[in-house]
Amino acid sequence: MVQINAVVFFSTVASTKGQINHFLDGKSSPPDITSHSVVLDGYIQRMQDFQKVLETYKTLLQKDIKTIQDTGQSMVDLDNSLLTGAGL
Repeated sequence: MVQINAVVFFSTVASTKGQINHFLDGKSSPPDITSHSVVLDGYIQRMQDFQKVLETYKTLLQKDIKTIQDTGQSMVDLDNSLLTGAGL
C-alpha cells in the first residue's frame, strides 16, 4: 500500500493550483510609445516574446499539476481497493 495522506496531498495540490492560476496576474503591457527607436522597438519585441514564453510555461505548469493530481487520485483509489480487498 502507498498510504498517501489524501487530505495533505490534495490540499497541497489545491494550493499549488491557486499559485499557478495567479502566475502572471500582475503582467503589464508595454507603455504606449509615440517615437520610434531601434533599441526601444527591440526591447518591446523581446518583452512580448518573453511574455509568450511565460504564458507557455504557465500552461505547462497547469498540465503538470493536473497530472500530479490525477496520479495522486489513482494512488488513493489503489490504496482503497487494496484495503477493501484485504478486508481491512
